[in-house]
Amino acid sequence: MKSPIFFGRGIPEWLRLLGVGATPLHMAAAQCRYAGTVFLAEPWPEIYVRDRERHASFEQAARSYESTVSAYVESGYGTCVIPKASVRERVAFVLARISG
Repeated sequence: MKSPIFFGRGIPEWLRLLGVGATPLHMAAAQCRYAGTVFLAEPWPEIYVRDRERHASFEQAARSYESTVSAYVESGYGTCVIPKASVRERVAFVLARISG
């Protein structure tokens, strides 16, 4: 079995953000799919930090959550919400889901 690869963002989400419809890129995304389940981290204000990579306010980031979820669901992916827990517990949760 190949080792899993995790992405912070995915094509369905970016296509939604950019407002891209039925284009060659959209069709390619439909053919080149990720694993069937997408792991989601709900907005969590207690750990949210703005930094060099994360410019949006928490409120902006939280507003994008529902459209992110719907982009994957509409693209035929299942979703699994990662529990709000320690990093170690979240890692264990994801690894247990992909190995079982």
